[in-house]
Amino acid sequence: MNKYHLSPDQLDTWEAVRKFAQERIAPMARQIEDSGEFPRELFLELGAQGYLGAAQSPDYGGSGCDAVTLCLILEELSKASGAVGNSFNAHVSLVIELIGKHGTAAQKD
Repeated sequence: MNKYHLSPDQLDTWEAVRKFAQERIAPMARQIEDSGEFPRELFLELGAQGYLGAAQSPDYGGSGCDAVTLCLILEELSKASGAVGNSFNAHVSLVIELIGKHGTAAQKD
């Protein structure tokens, strides 16, 4: 049942990110938290799957996803690891959003 009235694309993204988060991030969550190191390899994987560019305009290589889809991605990453969720949120909120709205064309590229 689709009690949230999500679109098929939103549901597909939600399921894909949930699977990735549970298979790749959750098993490493304790190590990520304890080490205090940025999980670069996981973020390379997130980028390869398009999640890091989810909120970026398709004009600049992103997915241009809506706010609900972005929240679904953030929620699943955060459930698997608070540290990964916080880092993803900083990337989307402090980098992609600001450059997308206020950056030059060169910065957006």
